[in-house]
Amino acid sequence: MSVIQTERLTLRLITLSDAPFLLRLLNSPGWLQYIGDRDVKTVADARAYIAERMLPVADGEVLGNFCCIRQKTGEVLGTCGIYQRATLEHPDLGYAFLSEFWGHGFAREAAQAILANYCAKRPGQPITAFTTVDNTRSINLLEKIGFRRNGFFLLDGDDEELVLFTYNTN
Repeated sequence: MSVIQTERLTLRLITLSDAPFLLRLLNSPGWLQYIGDRDVKTVADARAYIAERMLPVADGEVLGNFCCIRQKTGEVLGTCGIYQRATLEHPDLGYAFLSEFWGHGFAREAAQAILANYCAKRPGQPITAFTTVDNTRSINLLEKIGFRRNGFFLLDGDDEELVLFTYNTN
């Protein structure tokens, strides 16, 4: 299993034991506003979500959902990862943090580390990201780490257009 260290964070692939944290994250106001309700209401639901939706797409090296753990305290602050969705041509970068950790640079630190790992192991491979039009924090973060706006995008089954970003991995 891949582990990535940054100045303040340890990033490791999510496991079933992270279900209590994931339950909290998926029901946090920021997740619900910017990502949407995943109908995960219990620890058992969160465990199933990890088993069915997160673990099968992890390759142990580049793709997958990484828990972002603060080295000082051992506390899980959020998640960050690169996902290859069946309905999309290129993988995409995604992240979510509990709101009490917004504005401290943790999401940027994690996203840069995940992106650097991807670029080192898959040079020249395209990567995308997307967010809601009103998520200015996410838009600013993506632009700061080198993503460029590339129009709008509608995910299968969604009714809200998202801002599409692309990153040049060369």
